Amino acid sequence: MCGILAILGKGVQRESLERGLETLENRGPDHQAIWHQGKVGLAHARLSVIDLEGGSQPLHTSDGRLSLVANGEFYEHERHLQLLRARGHDVQTRSDSEIVLHFYREMGVRCLRLLRGEFAFCLWEADKRRLFAARDRFGIKPLFYSEYQGRLYLGSEAKALWAAGVPAKWDHQGVFQSLHLCRHQDTTLFSGIKQLPPGHYLLADERGVVVKRYWDQNYTRGTLDLHPFEAVGEIERRVAESVRIRTRSDVKLACYLSGGVDSSSVLALAQKYSPTPVAAFCVAFEHRDYDESRVAREMAESVSAEFFEVRVSAQDMADAFVPTVLAGENLVYNGHAPARWLLSRALNREGYKVALGGEGADEVFAGYHFSQRALTSRSSPFALLKKLFRPSTESDRLLGEVSVSLKWAVRLLGLPKDVVDYLSEKFLSARGLIAPAFLKQFQEIDPYREFLSQFQWGKLWRAEPVKQVLYVWMHSAFLNYVLAAERLDMSHAVELRLPFLDHHLFEFAKDFPASLLFHEGQNKYLLRQAVAPYVTKAVLNGAKKPFLAPPSTETPFHKTLKDLATAPELESVPFLERSRVLNFVDALEKMPPQQSSAYDPLLSYLASIVVLQSNFRL
Repeated sequence: MCGILAILGKGVQRESLERGLETLENRGPDHQAIWHQGKVGLAHARLSVIDLEGGSQPLHTSDGRLSLVANGEFYEHERHLQLLRARGHDVQTRSDSEIVLHFYREMGVRCLRLLRGEFAFCLWEADKRRLFAARDRFGIKPLFYSEYQGRLYLGSEAKALWAAGVPAKWDHQGVFQSLHLCRHQDTTLFSGIKQLPPGHYLLADERGVVVKRYWDQNYTRGTLDLHPFEAVGEIERRVAESVRIRTRSDVKLACYLSGGVDSSSVLALAQKYSPTPVAAFCVAFEHRDYDESRVAREMAESVSAEFFEVRVSAQDMADAFVPTVLAGENLVYNGHAPARWLLSRALNREGYKVALGGEGADEVFAGYHFSQRALTSRSSPFALLKKLFRPSTESDRLLGEVSVSLKWAVRLLGLPKDVVDYLSEKFLSARGLIAPAFLKQFQEIDPYREFLSQFQWGKLWRAEPVKQVLYVWMHSAFLNYVLAAERLDMSHAVELRLPFLDHHLFEFAKDFPASLLFHEGQNKYLLRQAVAPYVTKAVLNGAKKPFLAPPSTETPFHKTLKDLATAPELESVPFLERSRVLNFVDALEKMPPQQSSAYDPLLSYLASIVVLQSNFRL
């Protein structure tokens, strides 16, 4: 909903807050404000969604002891505000964010247990001279922080911290992790800048900065004993409730729609519960194999939703690539990221600020293809451990001596041979483009062993194999890539709400055994049965299809990626070997299209690096 910035420490200048806030105006074009007092400053760029007239921030308690800037949505806030008034709190607005101030006054950091939604916020407590910041349980809303020259900086985007005074530099460890597709949940690509992990809060005062966890998935062995009929009914009720509370808005609503069951069920339920009509926006690609717009249009018509087809050509993706990378401050591996940027731009141009999406359903109900082997496995965690030490397979030999832990990881994740082969080939190709001096820094480091070591395996081993897989996924690629699309949406001032990532729904669904997640030969069985009355047959019976853009080969998009990857700024990227990159791009031109298209992710990766280098002067 907004962009936030906070600075704590000696010598905080209003000019620093102003510069940082200016970079966040795209997130909150409706109103910008700064509060600065002594060693602390808070800044807020507002996207008006709730309490359009009275909800401007920073918010303060009437006695001035607590001050707040928040980004996101806190659901059921009207009921909470009513109860707070009854308990004697001086409630001053109808803003959902105000509940944080009063809950904190009553409960301190334990107030996080009462907050339901997607959020990131910074709260200043004047009496204790303490800053309290937190991020929602799944990491839907971003929050970055940095300690630099005796000051603490926090903000919705890294560029806000750079503008406020933190130097912009590459973080070699973060780059090394991203190269291996295993960035940690608290790292970024940028030196000195961390992200507050999902389900964590931060406390900062004169003694220093402390980061603590307040929530985790805490998967079980699947002990919830319900008949499938009962389970389906309960899932239907909880999904409907999660969608319903997310239709509360003082502006009109839209849905991101594909041909899948996740976004389609969200649209149907949103249309049912929203007091105003809900529109549906769908990306339509030129390539028939990647275009789901026909099924999506039928779904929208079935619930009488106005349908907007966003045509995206290869030239459109080429034109959008640079602004996509800059908005996301991230590496792009496929044309679906610029397609998402174009989709949110279309919503903005039609006058929409709030959309609902289906992300998170595959995490809650185990819908991904990569989890199928683990989902259908009857092995105990101890049997799974034994598999990690089996004699080498053909896939292992393809990996060579790259990483023993990678071999273990791909087995642990239950990845099929073709996926392992793909990762192996791309991994080796990418390493061949890295400067030897850069790799030498990490020659004693096994990135996969380090990545896996950050998790609390004592708890995870008690969970079913599929839940171990999902846990690792949700704390890696899902967090750092899928949910990072939030910044693409907010670059056009569009707030995305994700009903499937509701912690009440998750805490109920996580205890279902794998036998119900994959039942009668159907993946996401519980969800499909629960939403069957709301979606078309084509949607209900359709196979799982990830949102991917068509191959770039022989299109203007491919030429753009090639030109970006070999631009003069490549010379100043400290971890790429320029001559090797140029040779790689030349080799792509000599490959047949069906072969070169397999390297689209790597070409996009290289182009992203050069875009970040040249525009942010890292």
